[in-house]
Amino acid sequence: QVLFPADRFICPELLNNCMGRELKVVEQSDQNSLLSQYELNAIPAIPDITGIPTIVDNALQENTSEYAFVDIGLAKDLIRIKRSIFNKMLQKAQTGDFSVAIDRVNQHKDARKDEVDIVTALEKFTTIRIKQRIEDTLELPPLPESARDIIRLRANPDASSEELSTIVEKDPSLSAQVVSWASSSFYSTSGSVKSVHDAIVRVLGFDLVMNLSMGLSLGRTLNLPTDEPERYLPYWQKALWMALGTTALIRKI
Repeated sequence: QVLFPADRFICPELLNNCMGRELKVVEQSDQNSLLSQYELNAIPAIPDITGIPTIVDNALQENTSEYAFVDIGLAKDLIRIKRSIFNKMLQKAQTGDFSVAIDRVNQHKDARKDEVDIVTALEKFTTIRIKQRIEDTLELPPLPESARDIIRLRANPDASSEELSTIVEKDPSLSAQVVSWASSSFYSTSGSVKSVHDAIVRVLGFDLVMNLSMGLSLGRTLNLPTDEPERYLPYWQKALWMALGTTALIRKI
């Protein structure tokens, strides 16, 4: 939770430098969950209300007026607190210089220039973003040996279950997963599964073990991005739905 005077605004770069972290704004869904947990309509600008760690801008404590008027998230309502009491409430919070006075921001009074300024800013941003995209090097991380072997085997139309079991058995965790799947109550296997080859031939089948092994091997290397836009499906989930939908459509055709 960040507290700062109403006549200033937060500079994210200064705040991150002050905290030594890469802070991000809380997503609306997480904020709504927090509000419902404490039965609040908005989080007031008071520390220790929800137990969230608080950082206070030094400019807020430099004010010497008798009262502090605190925002409680309602458009027209503020809470008036004696400055001495409010300063005591801020004693446990971390402090720093991370805000900039609004009157220091260069403004122009000619509203007709707004559209020109916006278009110019967008053009500059687009050019910079394209340049960054071109300069980015997008590479797949090195794959584990088991994944490379499975991919090579997948490309071989004459591959056998013996070759697949040999590859899987090289990876202890992978072979343990395959055997545990085959031994699970879901498949109701008669007798115990004694080896990976037994699991492939008698229970799971070649294609299923091939797909599961490839997924597990690649899953250790490829991670889902955590910065997808809010309310948008992660890429891999959407890709899986598209693949399943295409498979179903082909069967109908």
